[in-house]
Amino acid sequence: MPIGGVWIISILFSHSDVVIHMDWVSDLYDFSDPEIRLKYVPEMGCSVGGCISMLRKSWKSYKAARREGYEDRCLELEYRINSIQSALGIEECCFG
Repeated sequence: MPIGGVWIISILFSHSDVVIHMDWVSDLYDFSDPEIRLKYVPEMGCSVGGCISMLRKSWKSYKAARREGYEDRCLELEYRINSIQSALGIEECCFG
């Protein structure tokens, strides 16, 4: 159960045979309000809904880049994913 945050999204990522289930918490936005997707996020220059969409697409690109072996592209995407997560108040991922 999150402390001082709100559950915003639950996503199932799969990498070959490994399945990772992520529950994200935000201290900045109350995602139980359906209108929150329209709120402007100044750090990213778009709405919360746009940030969530960018995050989803970045994860998809990251998985493809890892699969194809593009390490430089992976580093760029790791930075982008962490930047979006930070702007949304979500705990940043630790890539290793």
